[in-house]
Amino acid sequence: MRFLVQTVFFLLLFFSGAVHASSGWTVDRLGGKVTFAPDGKTWAPIELGQEVPNASWIHTGRDGRVVLRRNSERILIRPGSLAAIATWRQNGLNTKVVQHKGSVLLDLETRNRRHAKVNTPHLAAVVKGTVFEVTVNRRASSVRVDRGQVNVQREGSSQETSVTSGQKATVAPSVNTSVRVRAARPTKKTIDAVSKNLPAAASSSVSNRSQRSAAAGNNGIGNGNSGGNGNGNSGGDGNGNGGGNGNGNGGGNGNGNSGGYGNGNSGGNSGGNGNGNSGGNE
Repeated sequence: MRFLVQTVFFLLLFFSGAVHASSGWTVDRLGGKVTFAPDGKTWAPIELGQEVPNASWIHTGRDGRVVLRRNSERILIRPGSLAAIATWRQNGLNTKVVQHKGSVLLDLETRNRRHAKVNTPHLAAVVKGTVFEVTVNRRASSVRVDRGQVNVQREGSSQETSVTSGQKATVAPSVNTSVRVRAARPTKKTIDAVSKNLPAAASSSVSNRSQRSAAAGNNGIGNGNSGGNGNGNSGGDGNGNGGGNGNGNGGGNGNGNSGGYGNGNSGGNSGGNGNGNSGGNE
């Protein structure tokens, strides 16, 4: 009953305007069938890169997975889940998740106050910042903590049980009325592990490409853009793109873009002995 009240209160918050229209959570990774409903009734496919309207319900199909991002914080909603996420400001930024079924993995930044809460039909989990996963089915709810600490309350009770890294708390009303805590290994299906196999939003793709370019690149050996010895575009004697010694983006030994030794694209056939466009000696 209390969970039903929580759900109704959650929707009232949205329609009363107590929460911001903007949640700050954007779709960072997406795979399979995932839909959302800002009003809890009108469902539409969710899209990469979009910002999820505040207090929206999100449903993942049997093959659906979605990673939401807000700055450094992330939420992974696994297949077969139904949950809603709301954000509001009261003594800072607060987040609340109402989860009906499935599994939701949260990676939230650590603060000096409680700023996030997850409600299920069987329990409530309150955190200051941690990595933890909440799993819900018809008979029970569980909270596994991979990092930090989570305080768990059984539905209808104000008594809290502390669950720390490497532990899992379960509430199963049909079995007993207490919060059972036992040891549990961290999941191997982390947000990073799952994200590797999911399409990324444009901003994530650009960031990943930039990181790969930097790693392959400047002052590297291969396809250099500066100081190459082949296919040069400026002052080249080969095909270097710029004084490079390869295929790197700078200082490589191959297709550099500046000062290379080959078919450069700058300065034409002036002073060149081959097909170089600038002092080239092919």
